[in-house]
Amino acid sequence: MKKILIVLFGLAVLAFVLWMVIPLFTNTIVDEKLPFAVDTPLVEVNHTPEVFMEDEPFEVIVDEDPITPTALKSGEFVGADNFHQASGTATIYKNGEELFLELKDFEVTNGPDLYVNLSVHPSPKNKTELGVEAIELEKLKGNKGNQIYRVSSDIDISEYQSAVIYCKAFRVIFGSAELR
Repeated sequence: MKKILIVLFGLAVLAFVLWMVIPLFTNTIVDEKLPFAVDTPLVEVNHTPEVFMEDEPFEVIVDEDPITPTALKSGEFVGADNFHQASGTATIYKNGEELFLELKDFEVTNGPDLYVNLSVHPSPKNKTELGVEAIELEKLKGNKGNQIYRVSSDIDISEYQSAVIYCKAFRVIFGSAELR
């Protein structure tokens, strides 16, 4: 019975170690696009390709009242310490009533149980500075690439000063971007 318990304990420890170590050697690359065009005006060209001739004019119809997305805040990611590194840009966009956080050209040291948060602290370095007011948006989709996260329109975005990558399992911050 004692040997069985030792073997089970050993397997549990091995599983835990693998859960911690394997993410350090794997990358998950994400390439999402915002659900709206940031710098592209909404233009509709009205012509039929079959009858379009080189010297024939065509009509361009521009939407007079498009919803124009607005970048509210943006900042550059920095790592929390020598081991936990992060880079890229975090930008909060408002499109109509919807809010989105975009992580662009993003890269972070991989680890277990990473989440994207918004914090009232401009540059949190630990769980205490992250604060109880922090909003957890979602589990991090990947440690590299371009990612989009919805932000609840119920929150006052002016109160939040940073986007933070946080490891819930070990209560460690991997990186943050001060949003200005």
